[in-house]
Amino acid sequence: MGLIKNRRISQLGIHAFIRELIQITPLPSFSWRYRFIFNRQQIYCCLLLVLLITSCRLGLDRQHDQENKDVSFTPSILQVGDVTEQGTRSINVRLNNNLSDDIKILHINKSCACTEAALDKSELKSKESGTLHVILNAQDRIGAFLTTIEVYWKVLNSSRQGKSRITILGRATTVANVSPRIINIGNADAATPITSEVIISQGTASVPWNGIIISSDIGEVRQEKITDSQYKVILTLHPSTMPIGEIAGSITIKLCFNGRMIGRKYVLPIEGHIASDISASPNGIFLSVLKPGTIKEGDILIKSTGQMPIRVLSIVPSDPALVVVKSDDSANLKYTNIHYKFVSPQVEGPLRINLNIKVYTNTTKAINVPIIAFIKK
Repeated sequence: MGLIKNRRISQLGIHAFIRELIQITPLPSFSWRYRFIFNRQQIYCCLLLVLLITSCRLGLDRQHDQENKDVSFTPSILQVGDVTEQGTRSINVRLNNNLSDDIKILHINKSCACTEAALDKSELKSKESGTLHVILNAQDRIGAFLTTIEVYWKVLNSSRQGKSRITILGRATTVANVSPRIINIGNADAATPITSEVIISQGTASVPWNGIIISSDIGEVRQEKITDSQYKVILTLHPSTMPIGEIAGSITIKLCFNGRMIGRKYVLPIEGHIASDISASPNGIFLSVLKPGTIKEGDILIKSTGQMPIRVLSIVPSDPALVVVKSDDSANLKYTNIHYKFVSPQVEGPLRINLNIKVYTNTTKAINVPIIAFIKK
């Protein structure tokens, strides 16, 4: 390898140099050399492919650099510094047509939806400049950010097209650090109260605050002061007083300075699911094979696992073959016993009867208990 000089490369040419390089590079003398999966021709093709890709990339970069010189931004890289969260920053940038021909602006591409951009002119004459108006929105963005804007243009009375790019760098600063931003309680038991905490403290932005105002559309919230710039928000939910199913709610935290709101607020979604606090035992009944006219009786226990008392509103069987008599409620109204009487019909075949029970705790809830039998003479 050391025998090959730079002038040797220029004399041979790159393709011949690669061929000679492969020829003078010895393969290992071990026995596995005969099982080497690449031969010299394949290595040569791979090196040519890498050379081709690299050349294409360099060509594209040179083309883009030339386009940026022909129609250029001033500056092409812009540092905007700190942008406060929940705030916007407006900036103006010059786009210069350095060509000897007029150009038409085709469209503008942005790398981030947080950016708005518009040019004040649809065409730029030769040596003319236009103003690109940019609005940066730091909503829900924390930390360093990079966004690019590309303006696509076309030379009038020509097929030549190009694009010019500006890169904008900055940092989205926080007035307050809020953790967590989403309150997820998971799958909650309707019988058990739930408590969740949120910590809010001074952020990286130089915006003073020393108090908070909190509210929630579900549950109860209270605050505890740790320091002037750090608070704890405590959420308490009572699932037994809430509808069964998905939880939909939020906590709103507003920042204050000396008792006055400073226009910064955080809305934290509350997510989760509340399981039913009403159960039926058994939750399904299979009566097996019965002859017509057979009588079967049994009991279904409806029980509340929550804090609220239970009250049965209605019991509706889907077939007159099932007769229901509700027994007395328990003294503390935590459960009720339903006695049923089933008389198998004369028609043969499978039979399914749904016993639809509606109960009330804090809201109306429905329970379906299927009763299945097969009638055969």
